[in-house]
Order: sequence, then structure tokens, then C-alpha cells
Amino acid sequence: MKVLLVSACKEGVRKAKGEVVNSGHLFGLLYIASYLLENIPGVVVKLTDERVSDALEEFKPDLVGISCISQHFEEARRISRLTKEKGIPVIIGGHHISLCPHTLDENMDIGVMGEGEITMFELAKLFAKSGKLPDYKDLLLVEGIVFHDTTGKLTFTQPRPLLPSLDGLPYPARSLLKPEYGKNISMISSRGCPYNCVFCFSSRFWGNKVRFLSAERLYKEIEIVLKKFQPKSISFWDDLFIASKERLRKVVELIEKNKVNTQVEFGLLCRANLIDEEVVDLLKRMNVVHVGLGLESGCDKTLKYLKGEGMSVAQNERAIELLRKNGILVRGSFIIGSPLETREDIMQTYNFVKKAKLYYFDTFLLTPLPGTPVWDYAKKRGLIQDGFRWENLDLKPDKGKELILSEVLSRKEILGLLTKFRRLQKLTSFVALSKRLKRIILISLTDPVKLYNILSGKIIQRRIS
Repeated sequence: MKVLLVSACKEGVRKAKGEVVNSGHLFGLLYIASYLLENIPGVVVKLTDERVSDALEEFKPDLVGISCISQHFEEARRISRLTKEKGIPVIIGGHHISLCPHTLDENMDIGVMGEGEITMFELAKLFAKSGKLPDYKDLLLVEGIVFHDTTGKLTFTQPRPLLPSLDGLPYPARSLLKPEYGKNISMISSRGCPYNCVFCFSSRFWGNKVRFLSAERLYKEIEIVLKKFQPKSISFWDDLFIASKERLRKVVELIEKNKVNTQVEFGLLCRANLIDEEVVDLLKRMNVVHVGLGLESGCDKTLKYLKGEGMSVAQNERAIELLRKNGILVRGSFIIGSPLETREDIMQTYNFVKKAKLYYFDTFLLTPLPGTPVWDYAKKRGLIQDGFRWENLDLKPDKGKELILSEVLSRKEILGLLTKFRRLQKLTSFVALSKRLKRIILISLTDPVKLYNILSGKIIQRRIS
């Protein structure tokens, strides 16, 4: 049996020839692929994120599985139509169908809700047994799915419980990505987030629970990645890598013990209120060179709305200071356009960004994503109605398609402020590039060997910033 897994994403960074790249957003499919390969004898799996028509013609799959977020659901529908025209069964999973199962398209045979490894395995096994889609009675026995019955009515089976442990999963099938040797490799070592930011669907998708790979299991995967791909850096895409300080200590201990921190550099995502001197020391010892922080706002009122109690601008400032003082680059993200956010509130964020000395930052409009309180708010306001185009939820939508949630500022005012942030972002990037170029010139005059190492990729960007 041949299974084609498709990431319905029009905007992912791709290689020129359309090959799937090493992206943190593909890990759901990578784990499903490895689970199928390990548990179904003779199965062949291919992974792609574009040129699906070519893949259907050349690979000739027996079954197609699609994963997507809400912003790319229209693309998923297009792929489903294309696939069904060839008489191939379609299974869709991922964040969107899990949070909006009622949108299951007529060209989508089955929707997988929640964690997909075991569900997809059971469906593929049933398909392999008969060579066709399972019948109604068989589907009712599979937990965690939605499908149309013979009358077109949606049928839901019992929810599937979350896996009690992630350690039992096979390693993600990275070979399907064709990663480049000596470059960056992505990893994910946990599922979920303990926080409930009003704009984020992660905690809703994972059931407000965080599960971690154990430090030992994570370290083994790092070892395998180093041996197989020899990356210069590893990026963790966990929602919150440092959510468990106890695990962080164990991970750092194993990395130091085996001198992995002398072989590779790391990047990861953090939360400002969890950054303290011990955490920063652990990150430095681990050889973390850059950290992404969801800073969101430089206004306490807005920050409280977005991230809840216990967050403050002072915490954001302290986190940036501690990280920068220890030589760790900080990348920040910000959100403007909350319902009651005034121009003065937004300008507090703008001025915060100007003073923060971030290595890089980006700014987004507050966007209502399914499953979040912001989504419920937008629906009550009548901003989400029948015929709504899902691509309008893109964090950087086409001009004119932006959803404006503000009750106090006009569309023109909000977009004008967003443009102001984007100009500052370009200026910040230009200044950072200028500093790096200046450093390279100085090195070229004093240490040609070190310059060669930089240009050949043996010393990454932090060394010259």
C-alpha cells in the first residue's frame, strides 16, 4: 500500500524544486509516517507540501492524508477535489478539522480529530485489509474521527484519548524531508502548553495538557540527528521548551556530559515570565544562541488581555535583559489590534520595541483562530459568517482581507500603525545586517582563518553579531 501525506500549506518555505523542507510545521505528518512505516508491513510513504498533482501522477498512492491549519483549509479543499477526481480516498487531520469538524468537505472521506498516529494507523490498516474505504460499521469502531454517513450527515465517533507518553513514538521520519547536511534541523520535544493565551489554539488542540519527551529520549534523538545529518544548529519548535525546569536541567546535564554543546548550537521558544537567572544559565550551558519570545505587547493592559494574569511589561524587559546579558539573541513577536486597544496603547508597544534592542521582531494583527476566545468574540461580532474565506485568517493576509477586531480604531488607523511597525522592523533588520557586515570586515583584516570558518558555515551568525 502507498500512502501520500500532504501538508496543505501555500506559504511554507520550500526548495526551488518543490521538495518538502525541514519545517517544524510538518512534524505531525512526520510522526504519522514513521508510525505507519513501523507498524504496517510493506507500506510506502511519501511526503509533500506542493505539486500534489505531480505526486498523484508519479507516486500513484492508494490513500492520501492531508494536514492543515485553518488558514490553509481552502488549499486542503482544492487538494481533496483533485484527489477525489482520481478516485483516491482522502483523510484529513490537523488543527483545523480537529477544532472545526463541521467543515468536513464532501471530497474529504474522513476527518481525524486530535492526535493522529494511532487513528491514522487504524484507518490505514482497515484500508489495506479491504483495498477500499472501511464501511460504516468499521468506522464507528475507530476513535477520534468524523465522517459523512450514507445520507450525508456528519457522524462522530468516541474521542481518542491522548497518548499517555510520547517516548513510545518512533522517531519522526526525517528522511522524507530530504534535509541538507550541515544545515539546520528542526525538532519537537513536547506537545501542548500550560498557558491559555486568548489568541492561541495550541492548548485547546492538546487539551490544556503538556506532555514531554523524557530528557533521555530527547537526548537519544539529538544523538541520531547529529550522526545522520551533522547539523550546525538545531531549532526546537515546542510551544514552550522550558515549561519543565526539571527536564531542562536533565537535558542540559546530558548535553554537557557528552559535549554536544561543543558540536551544535540550539534555538528555541520561551515565555518571559519563566526566564530567570537559573534558566538563562542552563540555556547558555546548553549552547542556546537564540530564543524566541512571544512578548505580544509593551502595554500592561493589552498584555493582560492577551496572556492573562501574571504577565507584565516589566517581566518582558527583565527576560530580554537577562538573555542579552548572557549573549543569547532575542527574537520577539508582537500583536496589535485587540478590541479595546487604543492608539496610545499600541504606541506603548512601538516605543517598547524601539528600546528593547531585539535581534529581530515581527508584528501581527490579532487574528481569530478557531478554538480560541478571540474566535468566539469575532463570531459574536458577526465577523465570522457563512461563506467566510479561511485564508483571511492568515497572520499576514493579502491587503484588504485583514480582519479588524478593534472597537476603537478604524481599519485605516490599524493598518497605518501596522505599517509603522513594519518600517521599524526593516530598519532593525538593516541595522543588524550592518553590524554583522562591519564585524566581518574587521575579522577579515585580523583573522582570515576565522573569516573562512564563518563564510563556510562553521561559525554561525551569533559569532559575528
